[in-house]
Amino acid sequence: MNYKQYIIPAMFILFDIISGVLKAAYEGNLASTLMRKGLFNKLGEILALILGKLVEYASAQYQLGFSIPLYTAIAAYLILMETLSILENISAMNPTMGKFLSKFMKAHEWEE
Repeated sequence: MNYKQYIIPAMFILFDIISGVLKAAYEGNLASTLMRKGLFNKLGEILALILGKLVEYASAQYQLGFSIPLYTAIAAYLILMETLSILENISAMNPTMGKFLSKFMKAHEWEE
């Protein structure tokens, strides 16, 4: 696995943090309690990525009888989840962009 497979999910997590802080500042909702909760949420995501990698490593090292690309599955899920969160943050700060993104997401069936 090359380093990009570690960096890319981290970039999405970081971008979501930045866009979330900007959204909170825009809405006048900057609060240390909410930021702390969000930080722990992001740390949980990082722990999930580490767990996925550990499971992959253990299954190969100890011949557990299965090989699951758990890291890749977790990373893909996080990238999609962070993308939706980033789009929501952008939409909150820029309603015009929000309308465009909403139409785009509906056209591509990305609605929750």
